[in-house]
Amino acid sequence: MYIDPARVHAELSRRRHDRGLMAAVLEFVGSSLPPNWPEDRPIATLDRYLATARFEDVMFSHAAHSLALRPYWPTYHGEKYITRNPEKVSCLRPRVQTSKLQTDNRWLVKNHERFVGTALGEIRVNGSSLQAIHDAARRVVLSQEVVDNVFDISDWLREQAYRFGAVDGAPLAPFYYNATMALNICYGVLFEDFDAGPNEGSGLALFVRRAVRPAIARVEAEFGLSPLIVRLPYIPGFLEFPAATAAVFDRHRE
Repeated sequence: MYIDPARVHAELSRRRHDRGLMAAVLEFVGSSLPPNWPEDRPIATLDRYLATARFEDVMFSHAAHSLALRPYWPTYHGEKYITRNPEKVSCLRPRVQTSKLQTDNRWLVKNHERFVGTALGEIRVNGSSLQAIHDAARRVVLSQEVVDNVFDISDWLREQAYRFGAVDGAPLAPFYYNATMALNICYGVLFEDFDAGPNEGSGLALFVRRAVRPAIARVEAEFGLSPLIVRLPYIPGFLEFPAATAAVFDRHRE
């Protein structure tokens, strides 16, 4: 599933010089890249519900730069908040490192359950959108050259899901993953760990089996190539935030 990082540059260059491949991939996704996806260069992506400032984000930025790729954060604001997904909960209950190797994991809101079923992009805390709060945290820990490399692809993902056969009421991911994996043939390089992570105990293996691997198999059959996925190995603490973000979250807390 994963490519050796040492091979990424050469393999990506070879594919980008194949104009027929570039055109075929674009046609596969309906002749439309996600809005604001850079067309003039391949990019590194960390696909998350919100773009934020966890240690994972910092590590991703450094890892992308080490491969001479510019890091971007495609987001999925249309995804709805649930309490059993650790990554989503982390958006409203950031675990921030403090002195003496402790963490502050207070909620940003007094009652997070009122947001269950609400799209993450529609959640507001003290008048600020959840993304705006995390944007402020990003400005504290990420370099200015990458901090704004964020664009939401919710509408594009939904459109792709229905293009690939989704029906109302059914999960969309098994369908739109066909499109996202196709992008990683030659338009981007995905940084991810599909073997571990915060959702490992809440359905990750099943999700990979039902959505990720079938999508990879489909694009491999279509193009004779595997999507470019660099493993960003999950380590404990990836969902935590650097201490420098504490003031941001305190300022917005209810």
